[in-house]
Amino acid sequence: MRLVSLSLSVASLCAVAATHTQIARAQDMPAAAVLETQVAGGVDAGTGGAVDRLIRAELDGLGTVRTSSGVALDLGEVQLALGCVGETPECLGPVAAELSVALLVIPHL
Repeated sequence: MRLVSLSLSVASLCAVAATHTQIARAQDMPAAAVLETQVAGGVDAGTGGAVDRLIRAELDGLGTVRTSSGVALDLGEVQLALGCVGETPECLGPVAAELSVALLVIPHL
């Protein structure tokens, strides 16, 4: 019985250490915001949302960036709030700063 208890304690410590390592590693990764997929005419309405979810899942699976939120933000709305239009460094820099991220992912279909 004592051996089983010791084994469970060691397993618990390993699980806590692994979780702590994952959290520390996630905090060291650059933050990224996945903005809502811009959909052109002729593309089904639900396709953009599906692409958003796919991109987020793939990025999370890579383990190289930390996605900032579960909600895809509309680039136009964020730019309007900041008084900036266009996909230029002068405009997207403040968008990234406002979202507190180092990377912006702006998919287009």
